[in-house]
Amino acid sequence: MAIWWNEARGKYEYDWEDAAKVRHRGYARTKGEAERLRAEKMVEASNATELFGDPDQTVADFANQWLKRLRNSGLKPSTIDSYSRLYNGHIAAAIGPIRLDVAVPLNPRKGDRPATLYVSIGQSF
Repeated sequence: MAIWWNEARGKYEYDWEDAAKVRHRGYARTKGEAERLRAEKMVEASNATELFGDPDQTVADFANQWLKRLRNSGLKPSTIDSYSRLYNGHIAAAIGPIRLDVAVPLNPRKGDRPATLYVSIGQSF
């Protein structure tokens, strides 16, 4: 992960990995701005659990937060509207009120994700 000058775009390019180890890229006009933005993204990725702060969070709570974040992500409004319609029309009524949990591997192996979401109907133990 680094910051470099992208000659074709005429901007600095930077990259980072999210909590799921997926690589993302961004662009900035100055190297300083690229450093600042990359640092912010890396902090966001390390704080991935902020979405799961409430232990009683439901699928509906998570979906509403996710849709809200999408509005600031740069996606086209039509894409976000489509996701919202699909969620509200097919998922919300069926599993919206069910609690959402995060599972973290106790003995992670190479290739394991750092965390996984799962829907629980009751206690797992």
